[in-house]
Amino acid sequence: MEISFRKLALYSMYFYIASLYVLAYDPKLNLISKALFLIVCGWAAFNAIRTRELSKNTGFYIYMISFAAFALLSTLWSPDFNFSIGKALTFCQVLFLSFLIVNMIKTEEEINNMFVAIFWGGMAMCAQAVITYGVSYIFQSLMEGNRLGKEINQANAFGLYTSIMVLIGLYQALYFKKKLYLLLMILPLILAISSGSRKSLFILIVGMGILFATKNGKIKITKILIAIGAIIVVFAILYNIEAIRPVFKRLTTFLKLFDDSSEADTSTLTRLQMIRFGFENFKKSPIIGYGIEGYDILYYRAFGELMPSHCNYIQILNSFGIIGFAMFYGIYFYIIKTAISALKTNRNTAAFIIDIFIVNMVSDIGMTSITQKFPFIYIGIGICFCNIIKAQKKKKLQELKTKT
Repeated sequence: MEISFRKLALYSMYFYIASLYVLAYDPKLNLISKALFLIVCGWAAFNAIRTRELSKNTGFYIYMISFAAFALLSTLWSPDFNFSIGKALTFCQVLFLSFLIVNMIKTEEEINNMFVAIFWGGMAMCAQAVITYGVSYIFQSLMEGNRLGKEINQANAFGLYTSIMVLIGLYQALYFKKKLYLLLMILPLILAISSGSRKSLFILIVGMGILFATKNGKIKITKILIAIGAIIVVFAILYNIEAIRPVFKRLTTFLKLFDDSSEADTSTLTRLQMIRFGFENFKKSPIIGYGIEGYDILYYRAFGELMPSHCNYIQILNSFGIIGFAMFYGIYFYIIKTAISALKTNRNTAAFIIDIFIVNMVSDIGMTSITQKFPFIYIGIGICFCNIIKAQKKKKLQELKTKT
């Protein structure tokens, strides 16, 4: 039997992605995750040597090399070269992760398997949470409005990951008729709410709305708004049940920000101040920014604390200016545009590609992801989907030419 090094690399990637939830945040276990990544690289290298070919995706390679070069060059105008060079090298590594994925995935089934791997990696994290907190403490925290997640990785990250899991579970149930996922997604839904992350709630509302609205293979803003509106009504009904109102405690304090109340929480006010600080910096250097993660250094110099902006849009504008912003989110829009155009013919995969990228853009309002692994995993998956659509169009064109 002939060994497929591509398949070995692909299955190793599934395990590596799953490991990011439970191993990457523990200094002792992180070595296992790094070892899995080296195994992925090894199998991918064997595949490249044996087949003597890479994915024919010149445009993406030019993008990746250009962005990596820009990140490295940005250290030259950074306020702190030593800090920025470490971040630039991390950025190159996560870009390389996209490169590996682009050279592994060939079919829509393999794309779906990547999302399934993400789901089951998240289930391992959920199991870890149940073991760490215990079932009774989770429900107690849920009813009292206390936040969970910081003992696992970080409360907001924990909320984001579990919210993505809920969307993957709903996607599998709605589009592939795998009803078991409706049961499996209950635990991550409970944990997403228990994280106390407002961003997680918005992600659930927007993400579920898009999945319901694109079910028939079409995408219309009115349908998305109706679906999101219906989900908001459900959450509003739940909020008005006195017994579970504490679950929405942090959302309540956030909403008080808009009624000129002094009761808005400190976290929200601090983040708004950080965004304003970042925007003022951007206006002083709008084209090329201050070097990768330049915001952190500027904030440290102004306030004595090394902090990211907690908003990826501000973080990128401060890091790379308008040039880097266009490069980073330009590829998001390219993937979303391709998926929308393919929604009728590739309904299942296209729908979730649209969903995951819009959800990521929503989550970027309240977090920084420029050097995180998962956004670049999604970019790699998105480019693979674009390649599949491009190949299908080319095949149809050739068939038409043959007929004529």
